[in-house]
Amino acid sequence: MIQELRYAWRILRKSPGFTAIVVMTLAFGIGANTAVFSVVRGVLLAPLPYKNPARLVDIVDRNLKDVSFAHAFGTYSDFEEYARHAHNFEKIAFGTISGPSTTMIRGGFTRPVAVVFASEGFFSIPGVAAARGRTFEHGDLSRGCSVVLSDRFWTGSLAADPDAAGKDLELNHRECRVLGVMPAGFEFYANRGTELWMLVTPDDPQPHDRFYGFSFARLKPGVTAAQAQAELTALHKQMPQPDAHRDYAPVVSNLQDDFMLMTASNLRTTLELLLLAVVLVLLIACLNVANLLVARSSARAVEFAIRAALGCGRARLVRQLLVEGMLIAAMGGAAGVTIAVALVRYFVHASPIELPIGSSVSVNLPVLAFAVLLTMGTALTFGIVPAWSGCERT
Repeated sequence: MIQELRYAWRILRKSPGFTAIVVMTLAFGIGANTAVFSVVRGVLLAPLPYKNPARLVDIVDRNLKDVSFAHAFGTYSDFEEYARHAHNFEKIAFGTISGPSTTMIRGGFTRPVAVVFASEGFFSIPGVAAARGRTFEHGDLSRGCSVVLSDRFWTGSLAADPDAAGKDLELNHRECRVLGVMPAGFEFYANRGTELWMLVTPDDPQPHDRFYGFSFARLKPGVTAAQAQAELTALHKQMPQPDAHRDYAPVVSNLQDDFMLMTASNLRTTLELLLLAVVLVLLIACLNVANLLVARSSARAVEFAIRAALGCGRARLVRQLLVEGMLIAAMGGAAGVTIAVALVRYFVHASPIELPIGSSVSVNLPVLAFAVLLTMGTALTFGIVPAWSGCERT
């Protein structure tokens, strides 16, 4: 094999222009496939970066009279009933959609702050600990206003104060104790732009049936979403509901699926079609390379005839041409990975599409493994026909 590799390298070096064209043709095909696969994996295949992601669900309301009607928010009071009586959940929590509904007063100045009102167990659903201080605990329910800060708010509004945890912020003319700061990049549910999370307490000035949002839960092992939904439906029928919500019933859905639906309803189909398109581009590139190598093998007919006359068998010639093809594919694969890294970095920086919460795109080890397999498959795709064609002439 070493001898074939050395000979293949010498042959390719003799035709630098031809080698460059073939390698770059493959590089763009492999690079495009690797880059798109990194997006597909990050959005569709990789689990959410939370604890027990397969068992995470959300609970929203669905209109029973019009199933095409958009899901509606549930209330904090509904969540309290579910948390008190449902048995299919390991943990259940509540959170509102963030918005500039709260005013912070600091240094004589006021500004709106994007706040999520959350239950005590909110951070236990993703299972992400605070980077500084801590998150909500049961004892905080009786200690007045408590908040947990996002890293962006901590660094931007508090100048990354290392002693922020334990201090107070004035929010809506209430003194709120800062419990901790979440890690940089932490996101959960439809809360991009959230600056801080405020604990909903029994003494909160706003009635609990006025807090509209979503309930989140972690199913117990072995429990399905359908079983949990059946239990909540039975509970919901026993609960008093305002007239506006009498025609609604709870729906339990996989959290990752809902993340994608909230981003774009056709995101999965779009990514699958995009992956299919770049695969077809790579197949076309392989066919073009195969045609170039077949034409090149015709020019090497005299070489093959001389080698055959000297006792080189057909199997040896086929192996030599396959090694040349593998070497070309390896160079194309290496260049393709470089192109993929550049494309992914541009994608992350430019953000041409909004990614679902919890998704991240990068050229990591699984993506590199895909690139290696793709390179090997590419070598076989365009290498066999030229090898067989070249040996037919001997």
